[in-house]
Amino acid sequence: MDEMKNLKTELDLLRIKYNAILQVEYDLQSNQAIFLRNLSQNIRIPMNGVMGMLEVLNQTKLDNEQKDYVSLISNYSENLLSIINDILDHSKLMNKTLTLEPEYFEINLLVQEIKDLLQYKVEGKGLKLVIEADKTIPTFLFGDKTRIKQILINLLNNSIRNTRDGEIVLLIDQLHMEEQKAVIRFSVKDSGYGIEDGLLRTLKKELNSNELSTKLSLNGVGLGLAISQSLLKLMNSTLMFETEKNVGSEFWFTLSIPTRHKNRSGVYNEANPGKRALKILLVEDNMLNQKFAKVTLTKQGHILDIAENGKVAIEKFSAETYDLILMDIQMPIMNGIEATKAIRKMEADNPSSEPIKIIAVTAFALDNNREECLKAGMDNFLAKPFKPNQLIRMIDEVKF
Repeated sequence: MDEMKNLKTELDLLRIKYNAILQVEYDLQSNQAIFLRNLSQNIRIPMNGVMGMLEVLNQTKLDNEQKDYVSLISNYSENLLSIINDILDHSKLMNKTLTLEPEYFEINLLVQEIKDLLQYKVEGKGLKLVIEADKTIPTFLFGDKTRIKQILINLLNNSIRNTRDGEIVLLIDQLHMEEQKAVIRFSVKDSGYGIEDGLLRTLKKELNSNELSTKLSLNGVGLGLAISQSLLKLMNSTLMFETEKNVGSEFWFTLSIPTRHKNRSGVYNEANPGKRALKILLVEDNMLNQKFAKVTLTKQGHILDIAENGKVAIEKFSAETYDLILMDIQMPIMNGIEATKAIRKMEADNPSSEPIKIIAVTAFALDNNREECLKAGMDNFLAKPFKPNQLIRMIDEVKF
């Protein structure tokens, strides 16, 4: 009996220790996720202004040399943004909050965007970038273009980094059609160093596991590769590869993507002269982002008023009539969530007119941030950094 009691006591102690370990692990993961989210958010705010003003600068009269400089800075900014996005995606994948956002896209436009982004990097190393897309692929595909592009850029960046001379080849081939879905193979092949045996074993282990690790990044392969594998799993696919030392490597994956053969309706036309001019209140404390929004929106014929925090926004809303509010979230004195709730309460107390449309424009880019904004009374959500056309399109799609 005494032995049974002692055994039970030991089991109880082990259970307590096990639960304590689980709690510590959970706390560490939560704290790491919060840290990564805040780090990403604090970088995305100035990045939005930098990338936005580069877009504005590119629309001014520049000579060819100046255009090359702007294009070079833009490409490096895009590369920096991809690193920031990897950090954010790592946080989302750890917490299982990352979801796909499918849209209609054209494979040729995807190819051109990848070329524009990586051309300078390839030329800087004296390499050749070859991208070939199968002409039999349907014009419109329905999938998460952003994530597909992210995966391909991760693979291409790894090839560029590990190739001294020769070429990097991206092939996009349609294998066959099944039930109005195009089965497409994406392949990145290089003439680089190949992968060392020791790293090869680590790579195979990491890609076959469900956990993300920084081991690959420390060995020069890149955290992006592990993230790409996790993204592909969300798309019901997996990353495959072959490698030979001092000969090169090939990474590939296959996706089954829904197609659309008929022409799209309601395609956004930036040059539409019949757009309504809106009076917009921008609630934003960052001066560079204020400037970016002002240049972008006034060029579209809109009238812009600026409030540097939520308290000023409420005062302006009380005194003026606006068609739309673009609301930042993190601001001093009063944040965007508090300001939105206050505005919605004012409207509820005086229901003489339609509630004003409010779009969250924020560097907080996690899914729960979007839900929090919508729950507070906002109508839509745009994550920083964004391009001028993304902001213009979101405004044009608002139903007044």
